[in-house]
Amino acid sequence: MGRPENYEWTEEKIEILKKYYPIRDYKNLFKELGYDDIDCIRHKAMRLKIAVIGYHYTKDEIKFIKDNYEKMSYKEIGDILNKSDSGVATQVKNLGLIKTAKWTEEELNLLKEKYPYHSNEYLSRNILPNRNKESINLMAGKLKIKKAKEQNNKVYDKEEILSMLLGLSKKLNRTPLIEELTITGLPSDTTYRRRFGGYKNACRLAGLEPNYDLWGRAKIFYSSNGDICFSNAELIITEFLITNKISYEKDKMYCDIVDDFRCGTKRVDWFLNDGSIAEYWGYPKVEDYKPSMELKIQICKDNKINLIEINRKDLTKLHNIFSQYI
Repeated sequence: MGRPENYEWTEEKIEILKKYYPIRDYKNLFKELGYDDIDCIRHKAMRLKIAVIGYHYTKDEIKFIKDNYEKMSYKEIGDILNKSDSGVATQVKNLGLIKTAKWTEEELNLLKEKYPYHSNEYLSRNILPNRNKESINLMAGKLKIKKAKEQNNKVYDKEEILSMLLGLSKKLNRTPLIEELTITGLPSDTTYRRRFGGYKNACRLAGLEPNYDLWGRAKIFYSSNGDICFSNAELIITEFLITNKISYEKDKMYCDIVDDFRCGTKRVDWFLNDGSIAEYWGYPKVEDYKPSMELKIQICKDNKINLIEINRKDLTKLHNIFSQYI
């Protein structure tokens, strides 16, 4: 293509340079500019101080950062993209993104009123949904707001605790995980340990089957539809389905879909309206995880169910994976 003689850098051409050069989209850059002399283009970009961003980052990865930098920590994004948290932080800065918005007067008033009497987890989930625990704790420190003594020393009646636990189990339609207690306003597992000798004992006294979380460190997230998600990855996929208006049912029982004795109490991550099942494999290489994963795959195969398998590396390619539904 070369460079036309007497080429003039108009304002329109400079805007094209600003649009495509930082993300190294040279194909469109050459097409829109009308020439492909990369050395001249780089020289012009340097004079205008237009830097390349996203070095070693694909366009999908940059889009993923833009979509999630406010919802996730840099480390969480880095774990998914296999990048360092400092590298992600650099990309956020280079992209000109602002991590957090300024606190509003309404938020500050809510913080002053509610902070002393609720956990930061509960505040983040229910009172100040646009603020994470770290942000809440930092602002409380700046305002010198402290937790009320009664929050830590409140004495709960045993019957009251069991009643609260039963109420939550009915709402969830299962035994709550330990991590779900404080974020829904119940006493922490420490209280159950003091009053009953352990959370499992409290569950049994309430007539509930203890919920043995395989990993013991699950974090609970809620989608904009109110679905419970047990990881950032699940939340990302669920929000993608919501945003793209793809109908789904979260955590549907396998036995409600197919008559197979192997289903047991297994649940589907997402049951789509065409009968397909979407599963996210969070720990495919962990030995204790493989049997359940492989059994689900086999159940779908034997019953001719279309299974959409999603791994961590696929989180930036959801448009491709669910292209037929968009």
